Amino acid sequence: MVNKTLLLGLSPLLLFFVVHFTIPDLTSEVKSPGPFLEQYARGIDSKDIVISDAYSIRAVGWYLKRSDVYLLGGTGELDYGLKHKDAAGRLLDMQTAVDLIQKNRGRTVLIARVKHIARWRDQLPQPVFQDQSGPKGYVLWSF
Repeated sequence: MVNKTLLLGLSPLLLFFVVHFTIPDLTSEVKSPGPFLEQYARGIDSKDIVISDAYSIRAVGWYLKRSDVYLLGGTGELDYGLKHKDAAGRLLDMQTAVDLIQKNRGRTVLIARVKHIARWRDQLPQPVFQDQSGPKGYVLWSF
C-alpha cells in the first residue's frame, strides 16, 4: 500500500521532467513569441515605428511595452478598437505601410508571423536586418 501511494505521489514529478521533451519545438515557436521578442526588445527604441500583423500585435504590444503599434494586413478581433478616435491611422494598407517605412528609414520595425511575411515580401522594401524564430514562427524586419 505504501509503495502505491509513493508511486502515485511521485508520478507528477516524472511528468514535470518528461513534459519538457514532449512539447515539440514547433509548438513553442508558433505559440510563444515571448523569448523571440524579448531578445530584440532593448534594441527597439521608444521612438521607433513598430508595425505588426493582427495575429502578433498583442504579443508585440505586451513584450515591447508599446501601445502605439501599427497594424498591417487586416483587423481580426481588433476591429472594434480600431474604430475609436485614439486608434485613427493605426490600420495600414500595404501602400501606406510602404510609405511609412520609406519616410522613417532606420527607425521602422515589422514583426509578424512568417506566413504573412511570405505574402508581403514582394510588396515591402528590402529590410536592412531580418531574423525569425523558426519556419512557422515570427519574423522581425528592420528597415
